[in-house]
Amino acid sequence: MIHNKSLINNFLYECQCALFLADITNKESFELIQKLISNIEMDKYPYLKKILIQSKYDQESNRKVSNLEFKEYLDVNKSIDGIEISSKDGTKIKELINIINNAVNESKNELPLNIVSEAQQKVKTLFNIIGSFSIVLIGDSTVGKTCFLNRYFKNQFSTTISNMGIDRDIKFIKLGNDEYKLTVWDTVGQEKFRALPKKYFQNADGVILLFDVTKEESFNNVSNWIKDVKDNSNNQNGVVIYIIGNKIDLPERVIDKERAEEFAKSLGMKYFEISCKLNMNIQEVMARMIVDCHMKTNGIKDIKDCFTLKSAKKGNKDKKGCCH
Repeated sequence: MIHNKSLINNFLYECQCALFLADITNKESFELIQKLISNIEMDKYPYLKKILIQSKYDQESNRKVSNLEFKEYLDVNKSIDGIEISSKDGTKIKELINIINNAVNESKNELPLNIVSEAQQKVKTLFNIIGSFSIVLIGDSTVGKTCFLNRYFKNQFSTTISNMGIDRDIKFIKLGNDEYKLTVWDTVGQEKFRALPKKYFQNADGVILLFDVTKEESFNNVSNWIKDVKDNSNNQNGVVIYIIGNKIDLPERVIDKERAEEFAKSLGMKYFEISCKLNMNIQEVMARMIVDCHMKTNGIKDIKDCFTLKSAKKGNKDKKGCCH
């Protein structure tokens, strides 16, 4: 949980929806969420959808936060909506997804330009940054999007699959002598929530489109994902799209490297192969993506005119399993 007040406020400036999660069987979790919310200057976010979620609704018999107590809190804090859900049996999950989807896609939730400008200036001052890049991870469920995100930001590998719509991580990177904010959005979840990522395509600088080399269907759907990106992108400089084949560590692959390379080449896109499990080429792919986004944004045509990322390993052009 984030306790730093300035960090909380700076993160919320660019959000359309904020979810606060508590556990109805854990009184302390409800109290901690109240404390967190009290640290947020809510009046600064009239366009932000704020939802307090009480989880484990299926464990009503073990409830420690009464329904009355929950409603009383919402009555006092009228700018916050509330919902009780159960991830285990699916109670009100669809309703929650619809609320999030509406919040993300309603243009009226966009902050006034003067507030955005003020927020951006505060963030630049706080972190000494001059710009930002937004990267979106897309692809069918179970292709490894969340594993990619966890490997890049935390160097962790987990096979746990999330069924909620959008996740993200942020880091601040140094490009030459300049600081940039990098936001990577993970469109986790099943295809039935596919409408959720479209909002994030609009201003994305780059898209990493993953498929599973052991699943033909995930490769066949790459074209549909590319269409979604192009139909919804508002980036005047053009969005950088990488096609990524994941799980090359598995022996039962059905999509060979040459086939995927030819497909990417026909679209004028770069193709890379990775293994999230073995931590193969994750950092290299992201380093190249950041370079390409920087070049596209600044109209740089020749790689010699660009910077060299410290995180990029020497000789990665010829590294086995990483190609374009």
